[in-house]
Amino acid sequence: MRNRLTKANYGIDAPSIVRNFLVIGSLFIIAIICLSPFSDSTFIKFCIGLFFIVAFICLAEGFLMIYSSKVGKYKQCAKLIDLLELNGHENVLEIGPGRGLVLIAVAKRLTTGKAVGVDLWRTIDQSGNSPEVTLANATLEGVSDKIELVTGDARHLPFENDSFDALISCLAIHNIPEREGRKKALNEALRVLKPGGKFAILDFTKTKEYVEVLQDAGVTEVSLSANQYLMFPPVRMVAGRKPEE
Repeated sequence: MRNRLTKANYGIDAPSIVRNFLVIGSLFIIAIICLSPFSDSTFIKFCIGLFFIVAFICLAEGFLMIYSSKVGKYKQCAKLIDLLELNGHENVLEIGPGRGLVLIAVAKRLTTGKAVGVDLWRTIDQSGNSPEVTLANATLEGVSDKIELVTGDARHLPFENDSFDALISCLAIHNIPEREGRKKALNEALRVLKPGGKFAILDFTKTKEYVEVLQDAGVTEVSLSANQYLMFPPVRMVAGRKPEE
């Protein structure tokens, strides 16, 4: 991966879901151990077999999500940033930077440009999610002078029209629970993006919806990738360009 980030800690995505998978899987393993002395019973054998399948699925999903956050996400996000075709002089906005993995990777590709991240900093979306942690990671990676962090809602971005040359978002917009809210966030993204500016959005769900909303807003250059399997669950990338005025 270009500019592989190695010093900072970028946490685990959806930590409560990962925890639940691992806890449930472990409980079923304990249940299997407790039932083993009674495995002469056909019914108990059936239960042990069923519990084993559930435990395997839960533990596998939990560990795949950890792998995704710690390894696969680095590679996939590099591909996402490539879609912006940055020359180093852009002001780039990231919606939902969390602990800064993508934002910092963007900053590493900039020379005179700036990477701005706007987030509500919710720990339910990513473990240890806070602007202080993100800034600390940026300092460790040597790009704190190219980073700016803002607390704000994607549905009401605190920026003027046509403020940014490029926009990126990774696993963030789906956290808005209602369709109308996601639509507002995407329209806000277009509002603050300069005419001709590129955008790249990565998510594991709602991506077809994003394409529909963007097309309804007048974006003609928009594409949706096939499933990408470097992350778990698999993700897709929505990319395009805001129309010129």
